[in-house]
Amino acid sequence: MDESNPPISIKIPAYPPLSDFPADVLKWMKQNVLSSPRLAVKLMKLNKYFLHSQFPYICIKCILSPLEHNADEWFIKNLDDSWMNGLNFNDIPDNIWLTETLSFDKPNLIPQLLPKIVVFDITELALIGNSFVTCSINHFKLITSGRKLERLYLRQILFIDDNGENMPYDVMLEYVPDLAFLNLSFIDLQLSSSNIIDKLATSKLQRLILTEIPDSFDFETLLSSLKQKPDLYVRLHFQDTITPEYCAKLQAFIDKIIQAGLTQFFPPRLDFPGATDESTLALKKLRREYKKNLEQYFTG
Repeated sequence: MDESNPPISIKIPAYPPLSDFPADVLKWMKQNVLSSPRLAVKLMKLNKYFLHSQFPYICIKCILSPLEHNADEWFIKNLDDSWMNGLNFNDIPDNIWLTETLSFDKPNLIPQLLPKIVVFDITELALIGNSFVTCSINHFKLITSGRKLERLYLRQILFIDDNGENMPYDVMLEYVPDLAFLNLSFIDLQLSSSNIIDKLATSKLQRLILTEIPDSFDFETLLSSLKQKPDLYVRLHFQDTITPEYCAKLQAFIDKIIQAGLTQFFPPRLDFPGATDESTLALKKLRREYKKNLEQYFTG
């Protein structure tokens, strides 16, 4: 989005242009269309009469919620990439047009912030809870309404419907059709229905990162299921407390991938304590070679 305050040198016509619509209708549109920001911008592009001496929305790239418990310190990144740090909530402007990132370390503050934002054009969203926090699916739909979201980070979030009932995670995939990067904690994956693998396999997802995985997890079944999407990069990050026996199982799996060499499937990345440096480097080299071949395939 490239909307900004129009230069002072632009002369805004005082009267509506000649049109099939009556002048009073055009005047009414200019005065009342601001409640529909996307339509307002379309009219501004259509005719200079609909411009305002100052762009009526505050364009901001990024909003970060407070990081510390009970803190009221927000962080805002402006269009010129400058930061406003340590803002109190009441100092955050209204009529925000958000263009890039929204990050909540305190997802419970979502209902408080949403009324200040009139347009969500974000490409990145992070909802990170230290303990489970509910998030209305309607709030999620509003936040992703720009249909531009590409990167999503979720940790300990419970999506709920209008009745307060829990919803499976795969429901939210319906509202992010262009999602390319998804980072989930293992406990969040457990909140999904059995359909999530099929939905991920038919999505535009390019990277899937799963964190905090315990040694009770059947990682081989997951990776086998995701072969429906052979060019998907999968990274599995396991807990530091997994047993030596489980670590040995992971190591054997990695060694088997390395021995097979390049295949039609993107080699996964497995992070766990005790992985040998040799196998970690070999697997990294294999992923790099796969990516190079993939790029050559698409570039001809």
